[in-house]
Amino acid sequence: MARGRNKPPKLREGATILVTAPSSYPSFPEMRLAEGVEILRSMGYHVILGETVRHALRSWFYSAPPEKRAEELNKAFRDPGIDAIICARGGVGALRLLDLLDYDAIRDNPKILVGYSDTTGLQEAIYARTGVPSLQAAMPGPRPHIYFGEEDRLKTYMHSLRLAFKIMRGEMLELANPPDAPLPKTINPGRAVGISVGGNIIIHVFLLAAGRAPSHEGSILFLENIEEPAWRVDDYMSVLQLRGVLAEASGIVLGEFPEPKSYPYPSPSLEEVLATRIREATSAPAFMNYSCCHARYILPYPIGIKLEVDADRGALIMKESLAE
Repeated sequence: MARGRNKPPKLREGATILVTAPSSYPSFPEMRLAEGVEILRSMGYHVILGETVRHALRSWFYSAPPEKRAEELNKAFRDPGIDAIICARGGVGALRLLDLLDYDAIRDNPKILVGYSDTTGLQEAIYARTGVPSLQAAMPGPRPHIYFGEEDRLKTYMHSLRLAFKIMRGEMLELANPPDAPLPKTINPGRAVGISVGGNIIIHVFLLAAGRAPSHEGSILFLENIEEPAWRVDDYMSVLQLRGVLAEASGIVLGEFPEPKSYPYPSPSLEEVLATRIREATSAPAFMNYSCCHARYILPYPIGIKLEVDADRGALIMKESLAE
């Protein structure tokens, strides 16, 4: 459980951003890191590339050995010349850093940390230990075109990125799907306010197993993933229900949860599984298809701040700023 919120400074004009790879390495052409970095620079920010990005340090599935990846994050939080840290991509391996992070340095030098997917492990563990909030939002490596085609990839990416930087500059936003995103669907109606937690459902369940997840009591819980079989998502939801997580949350927000491309056996839809399991566990306001992370858009989701969920409209309303 977090010791209370410990907000980072607002991102100022011309700020210095470190792009680091605490999980996997962004591969080309599937991921266009150079293009993403140039977009950040075109927005007026000074971008530094970490050694995990610009040096050939790859190890196993990772951008670098765990010690190197953790060292880069620890140095970034200690360095007064770095204003924000943006992960190049997700992938795998962030959980291996949790015992290597300098939580005292992070607590004493709070900075905005941006990522999603595998970086859920870092963001939630850091919030649980230090109270420093973070942002699940667009990264410079992945693009929506990986899943949704080239035609409008830059439009959807830039829309998501602009919202993320508004939040990093201290703005309080109402967040909702654009008209060309999937329609949000109400699972349980109503509105609720709580401290935002969550992220990738797989990593969140792993954090629970490791005892590194933040408190869920009165929380707004966000869960998302991509192309996971329905039976496996059902198992993840069983863990969350058995641990009391679904019942403790004040509200629940689900991402788009795209269906697997192929599955050889008859199966219920992910929508059916998720809606059924949530209704079995709680009557708290809940909706699905928030277009974040592995979705058509990468709309921001802050972790560790007071957030209101409106399940009837499919909207999130920030009740406080991420940075100050």
